[in-house]
Amino acid sequence: MTHDLRPRCVVCSATLPQMPLPDALAKGMAIDIDGRIYYRCISRHTEEEIRQMINAVPKFSRASKAGA
Repeated sequence: MTHDLRPRCVVCSATLPQMPLPDALAKGMAIDIDGRIYYRCISRHTEEEIRQMINAVPKFSRASKAGA
């Protein structure tokens, strides 16, 4: 099994093209928030959407109860 190491959008999990970090920052595909780098779809998600996803509480459920 191979792992896909391409970056993914932090908001919608879309697979993004690989490029050097300086280029990604210049094109708007990567954003620096509080000293951390997050990837996003270019011109699709706002910084506010990214902050909401970063601060969101994950919702987990048991697989046995997911279909119930």
